[in-house]
Amino acid sequence: MSKLQFSLAVSLIVMLVCTFVPSELFAQLEASDKAGKMPILDPFKVLIKPKVKPAPRVRQRPTVQRNQGPPPVPALVIKVTAVAGEDPDYVAIIKYKGADYIVEKGYESKDKVFKVRSVYADRLEVFYSKDKSVKTFLFD
Repeated sequence: MSKLQFSLAVSLIVMLVCTFVPSELFAQLEASDKAGKMPILDPFKVLIKPKVKPAPRVRQRPTVQRNQGPPPVPALVIKVTAVAGEDPDYVAIIKYKGADYIVEKGYESKDKVFKVRSVYADRLEVFYSKDKSVKTFLFD
């Protein structure tokens, strides 16, 4: 093999190597300084970067707001201070919102909050209009 054939073979091999070598390899080559010296291969330059895994999907469940219902009904505060009369016509003296009232069967408060259903010797039954129920207040 002659020198000409050898140099052609070497140049052909160099061209093939340069064609099939990845371009990232050439990215490592950097000039050592501006004086034109030989480039230095940086062994710490990262060529292969790890693949970033996508963040796991977080399943979000919709928040269900449950109906809390209507606001609570305020309590009816009545104090029976006295009961007088004979069966079936009893009369009661009550204390309601700081004032005293004499009530009998069928009495309705001025603010339409309650109506007296019946008066007994030991208790008073009223219909409370805010929660549509019958309340019983005992005479002590």
